[in-house]
Amino acid sequence: MNYILNKNISDNILKNYGYRNNGIDYTYKIVAYYNKMGKRKQPIIFIRFLVNIKDNIFNYEVIDNDGSVYHHFYNRTFIKNRIVDIINKLLNKELNKMEESEIIEMIDNTKKNKNIINIKKLDNNAKLPTYNTNGAAGADLYACINNGDKILIKSNETAFIHTGLAIEIPKNYVGLVFARSGLSCKEGLAPANKVGVIDSDYRGELMVVLHNHSKAAKIVENGDRIAQLIIQPIEQYYFNVVDELEESLRGDGGFGSTGK
Repeated sequence: MNYILNKNISDNILKNYGYRNNGIDYTYKIVAYYNKMGKRKQPIIFIRFLVNIKDNIFNYEVIDNDGSVYHHFYNRTFIKNRIVDIINKLLNKELNKMEESEIIEMIDNTKKNKNIINIKKLDNNAKLPTYNTNGAAGADLYACINNGDKILIKSNETAFIHTGLAIEIPKNYVGLVFARSGLSCKEGLAPANKVGVIDSDYRGELMVVLHNHSKAAKIVENGDRIAQLIIQPIEQYYFNVVDELEESLRGDGGFGSTGK
């Protein structure tokens, strides 16, 4: 199962649960102990839960102490099974508690029809794509511009805008970068290539090439929504050379052949 952060989570809810603010991320740690008769309680595993409210990210990491505490209690095979069991029990217990507290929500891909796209942050200030309504087809892409700089796009000129992200499109799918309707119709800013194509084997930075179709200069700032990303299935075909093509009613009728 996969879990995501509740979009309506607040600082106070996290603090009341036990999370501590470390500047950007909130952290919460649980510890598993081994208690052998006649011996002092020994910490053997640590699980740290991470929350980033700004980018709506929930994650966790498992940390051990490199085996130095518990190797002399068990043989290696038993240790491995024991630790896996402890981790699973702790995770399930804590994740269930967080879900009941509405800090996180579970994604069941088969029931909710939600898929996962792997994204790598190339810049810590990069913002992840977001669907801003439940029925949105496109996820908004955000400008990533550092040091408080702004990008000026003069009339009829084009600029490459960084997103600070690299994306792993699944095999047999394509990422399509479309204009945002408000930005293009009201501000005159739209992708210069009309529709950007991200192939499934591309691992470089996702860039948006904005062209200013208006008569006035426009400014793009860090965090501005600059385009929208749609993920679509595709197929590749073998191109077969033949002497004749199958006839159709339309034939070779081209531009304007069907009337206004």
